[in-house]
Amino acid sequence: MSKSKLHNFFRLSATDMFYFFVALYFSVLYWICTRLLPYSVWKNILGTATKTGTPSLKEQEKSKFRTVIIAVNRCSRHVPFARNCLIKALTTRKILRMKGIKSTLCLGLNNENKKLLTAHAWVKIGPDLTIGESKNENFIVVVMYK
Repeated sequence: MSKSKLHNFFRLSATDMFYFFVALYFSVLYWICTRLLPYSVWKNILGTATKTGTPSLKEQEKSKFRTVIIAVNRCSRHVPFARNCLIKALTTRKILRMKGIKSTLCLGLNNENKKLLTAHAWVKIGPDLTIGESKNENFIVVVMYK
């Protein structure tokens, strides 16, 4: 880490630093779970499968939401394995849940390229707000977890 990046990090507010370390902690935890443990052990992290999403954010939750998104994105810029969409989505949803914000974890597939099946994970809050949705590809939601 360069000296200027380190200097910028220490200029963050205590809240931003705290949520960076929370995002780092859960990113490491979920990376270990998904890499070292069989799916049957860590599938409970995903939650309960559902067919409906969550309600939209209330006005007072928007600043909490922004804090979480900034922390998870900051963590994913500096930690290589935290860039994985599943790790990022699980981390985002966990911190949102800790802050009392309901969200839905979506897992989807894209089969536009007939030879390559692509999977993606993202988090939705309400009908409009999506975190981690791929802009380039159209994924079909296979399952949602609340």
